[in-house]
Amino acid sequence: MNGIAEELTGYTFNDANQMRLTDVFRIVNDENRQKIENPVAKVLEKGLVIGPANHSILICKDGTERPIDDSGAPIRDKEGKITGVVLIFRDITERKQIEEKLADYNKNLEELVEQRSAQLKDAERLAAIGATVGMVGHDIRNPLQAIINDLYLVKAELSSNVKSEEKNNTLENLQEIEKTLTTLTKLWPTFKTMLDLFDQALKKST
Repeated sequence: MNGIAEELTGYTFNDANQMRLTDVFRIVNDENRQKIENPVAKVLEKGLVIGPANHSILICKDGTERPIDDSGAPIRDKEGKITGVVLIFRDITERKQIEEKLADYNKNLEELVEQRSAQLKDAERLAAIGATVGMVGHDIRNPLQAIINDLYLVKAELSSNVKSEEKNNTLENLQEIEKTLTTLTKLWPTFKTMLDLFDQALKKST
């Protein structure tokens, strides 16, 4: 055991020298908390170099947990017989923290993209509605004005004719129509204000 191994496990070489390796180097899976097969056992069984395991957590002497990468390689004599195993492990806490931050960043970025996409769709819908409302307003105002002008001409023509009961009734009816049209015309500024407010809301949303 070198100094780094002592620091990571919490055991000194003198303490660990009389202990089982699995009691000093205790590792579990960080996802399901199940014990992971010790890499030394794998090397002795297969006689091969065992690469870094994924999701390994080292449980230190004081119960502290550290994410680690670990690997093992056989030590052979001149005849190729395995006489030992080199176990290498390192603390990857900082790397894990960076990975988690990147994962959070990606998640937040995806959410922002989704929100922006939804906003753009809403803006497109609002633009379409705004255009429709604008056309409706234009289509309403122009015919109203035309009707009022025509009504004025009809009244002027009737007024110049000889008076009669039928004529008076017609004039009364025209006056009622004129009142209604005048009311509608007076509503136009309110409608125009609504259009302006709608347009402002549309610009803010985009």
